[in-house]
Amino acid sequence: MRWVESGFQSIKLKLNNPVPEEDLEIVRAVKDAVGDEMEIICDAFQAWRTTPPFWSRRTAMEMAKKLEKMEVAWLEEPLTRYDLDGLSALASAVDIPIAGGEIEFGLGRFKNFVERGCYDIVQPCVTWAGGFQEVRKIATVAEAENRRCIPCCWGVGLTLPADLQLIGSIPCDRVEFGYDPPAYTPEFRDSILKAPLLPRDGYIEIPKGPGLGVELNEEMVAKFRVA
Repeated sequence: MRWVESGFQSIKLKLNNPVPEEDLEIVRAVKDAVGDEMEIICDAFQAWRTTPPFWSRRTAMEMAKKLEKMEVAWLEEPLTRYDLDGLSALASAVDIPIAGGEIEFGLGRFKNFVERGCYDIVQPCVTWAGGFQEVRKIATVAEAENRRCIPCCWGVGLTLPADLQLIGSIPCDRVEFGYDPPAYTPEFRDSILKAPLLPRDGYIEIPKGPGLGVELNEEMVAKFRVA
């Protein structure tokens, strides 16, 4: 499989089939293909609750237990972000880590998630959650309660450079690298940068230049500028 050959250590699968068993079949197929060479992460995309399928608490519990048996690394956003009671009950009932928080804002919201045991892994996005200082505080709150903080990083332009600089300043062992060809590639994501940020052997270097460590392609910036 070319993702393994490229050095990627994890792959995230979106669970969005109307019949949950069809999602499980995809997970099984990917696991058969990559074996133990790559960990599998599953994202249920339930925090947004804008398009079906919509998971109930029962569905989330059943899927979490089945994915746990398949040794999935974690299950992301299995319930709406407003169902704190459901998230807390789910996280306490299963061993598979429950993750979420990519569209949340502010320390207070994440503090509530952590204190109520909603997420084993919090995923603040530096461009959504309130910037560098706010996410560093969120990471500290998570660490104090023995929770992991793995920032969400799915955006274009300066999103990845910003997240890399943030990750370098907090306890974190993963970086989300958006790669979903043909539409979402490093060349598209980093089009306003002079050079795309690419991983090597499963790792990506934190840019060492001034500021966010990258240089802008001013011609591309001008192309998208709104007068």
